[in-house]
Amino acid sequence: MPVFPKSTDICHRICISIVLPVLILLGTGQRGMAQFHAWQQTGGPETGLPAALAVFPGTGSIAAAPYSGGVYFKEARGAWRLNVTGLSDLYVTALAPEGAGRFFAGTRGAGVFLYDESTGWNSISNDLPPETVKALFMTRTGTLLAFVQRAGLYALPAGHTRWTVAGEGFPPDLYPVVFTVQMMQDTGGRIWAAVNGGVFFSDDDGYSWTARNQGLPHLNISGGITRNGTGMLFAGPAYNGAYASLDEGNTWSLIDTVGGPKHIRALASDGEGTGLIASDE
Repeated sequence: MPVFPKSTDICHRICISIVLPVLILLGTGQRGMAQFHAWQQTGGPETGLPAALAVFPGTGSIAAAPYSGGVYFKEARGAWRLNVTGLSDLYVTALAPEGAGRFFAGTRGAGVFLYDESTGWNSISNDLPPETVKALFMTRTGTLLAFVQRAGLYALPAGHTRWTVAGEGFPPDLYPVVFTVQMMQDTGGRIWAAVNGGVFFSDDDGYSWTARNQGLPHLNISGGITRNGTGMLFAGPAYNGAYASLDEGNTWSLIDTVGGPKHIRALASDGEGTGLIASDE
């Protein structure tokens, strides 16, 4: 079992946010102190709470999908704009970036669509079950993964037009109403997933998965998973605090933060050693 530093030292590497309903936080961690900047409202659609949000790194391209309101786009400092041309289902449940100005959207009942600024939305749902798309993730090889309610994980490799079944070893969708899937890919290409079934990884683009749950208090990892620049993994169970692993998820230990967050809602990292935690506390 790895030994983690006490709370007085772990704060050098982890910043804890106590405000949940926000859009952007700029945070930096330095030796001996942590700095927080103000949460900033970015404006955007006024048609209800966002059901999905996606950003294409380095360009400022943002896509946001309010519940039953289609998809809004924003470029850098530009204004938000709505574009639903070709989108046959406005109940968008998942988003993922494909490139600058190009996004994938999963819907409640019409499958997956690809957006391009010049053509609008086009369906890419061949052989995908007609159920709610609950998560989308684009791998570095260009494979798009879709988790479909009651049907499991599907893959669309780059250059292909038909979806195939993936996710061998991935947990089934046991609780269709609350089941969440959050994925990230590390520098070695391994894909990690936090699900209501534990922490899993795949080193073959999502076609097969292996559990990594030793030391976790329970398997509802609804708070997500992330990795910092030093190689430490963070996982957010639904309660009992945040957990960290120094050995590629083989073992997990509770982060020793006295009086720290217990109900983790989201995790992120700046890639340089600073972790961000959003919680109810």
